[in-house]
Amino acid sequence: IARAGLTKVILSQVHASLARCAPGKAEALRRKLALLEVELLALDATQHRLLARSAASDGAVDPMSSILKLMGSEVRQRASELLLEACGERALVAARASVCESSRHEEALERAAESYFGLRAASIYGGTSEIQKNIIAQAVLPLA
Repeated sequence: IARAGLTKVILSQVHASLARCAPGKAEALRRKLALLEVELLALDATQHRLLARSAASDGAVDPMSSILKLMGSEVRQRASELLLEACGERALVAARASVCESSRHEEALERAAESYFGLRAASIYGGTSEIQKNIIAQAVLPLA
């Protein structure tokens, strides 16, 4: 449910869009992109740890999967926000237009608004973020 692969695709589209940004704006976006890439590495590491734990267990559901869902949806939403920011208002126009021969940049434009608006639901499907936080608090951190 972390969908790290989808987030990697979105971040690659951000990379493609940065070439068309003004230098000052591109630098600020590169900083945000670097932070998201670090978070994505942490998500991947968490996913691998959970898979290793699952392989060693009796197949019981691990409450740490809530961490994956929460982290995955949040990182994916921020990646879509960054893509929309990198593409700017051109993304909203491209989302409505049909592009026959699309380059990598045009693909990013087309998907920016679609990703941004579609991924707003990521914090709801598969269990809302608030429910996932409660699961983490009760089962992973024993806080409640």
